[in-house]
Amino acid sequence: MSNNYLFEEQATVHDVVENQKQSAQQALNELPGDIILRRPLEELIAEIVERYHLDVPILDRTGIVQLPNEEAEIDVSRDPMRPARDRSRPFYVKGTALRIAVPFKGEAALFKYRASPYNSPIPGEIREDRVVLTYIAENPDPEAVHKEFEHRLGLIESALQMVRGRAEEWNRQLPAIARDRLEQRRSKLERDQGLSLGYPAAPPKEAPVTKPLGTVYAARSMRAWHIPQIYAVGLIQDGKAYRYFKFAALVWTLIFGAAAFYLGRLLLPMLRQ
Repeated sequence: MSNNYLFEEQATVHDVVENQKQSAQQALNELPGDIILRRPLEELIAEIVERYHLDVPILDRTGIVQLPNEEAEIDVSRDPMRPARDRSRPFYVKGTALRIAVPFKGEAALFKYRASPYNSPIPGEIREDRVVLTYIAENPDPEAVHKEFEHRLGLIESALQMVRGRAEEWNRQLPAIARDRLEQRRSKLERDQGLSLGYPAAPPKEAPVTKPLGTVYAARSMRAWHIPQIYAVGLIQDGKAYRYFKFAALVWTLIFGAAAFYLGRLLLPMLRQ
C-alpha cells in the first residue's frame, strides 16, 4: 500500500533518551565558568531544559483532510489470481492512490523511533507538520479505506503513547540533572576563586567597550599644533566605516595652499629674469 513507514529505525526511544542525556551533560560541562558565576542558575536550567527535553507528537484528528486522489501504478506480478507469463518481472496496472493528512504538534523526528525493538513499523510518512497516510488499490472501496486509515491512526497513537512514557520520564529528570551539575560547578568555581597564595591580586581585566552600530565619535589629535590626518572615522553603520573631512585639516590645507600661491607669485618673476 505504501513503501514509507513510521517507527522504522532500529534505535528506540531509550536510545534517544540516552543520547539526550549525554548531550546535556556535555553541554553542562562545557559551559564557561564566568557564565555560571554571572547568570542566575534558574535561567541556565531553563535553557538546558528547553534544548534537551523531548516533545512527543500529538495528533490533531480534528484537522484531518483528504488530499487530492492520484493515479498510481500497481505491480500485480505477485498476485496469484492474475495470469502472468513471467512473474520474475513487474507487471503494472493502473490504480488509485488515496491520501489523508493529519496535523500534529511536537518533534517530527520522534516518529522514527519505536518504544521497543519488538514494535512493528506502521505505513505512513511525515511531510512538514503532517502525517500522511496512503492507500493504493486498483478499485478502492471508500468505506474500507476509511477503516484502514482509522486503524492505522490508532496504531500510531498507541506507539506515540508508549514513546511518551519514556520521554516524559526523561523530561522530569532533566531539570534536576541540570541543577545538580550547575550547583556543583558554581560551588567549585567560587571555592577556586577564594584560593590565595599570599601575593597581591592582579587587577581585573577591563571589559571591552563595544560601541553599537550608528555611534558617531570624533578622532582627535594628541596636540593642538600637530598636523592632523585629513580624514577621520566618523560613522559606523551596517558594519562599514564612513569617513568625513576634518575641519582642522581643511584649515591647514587652505593655509598651505595660500602660502604656496604667495611664494609662487614672488618666485615666478625672479625665474623669468
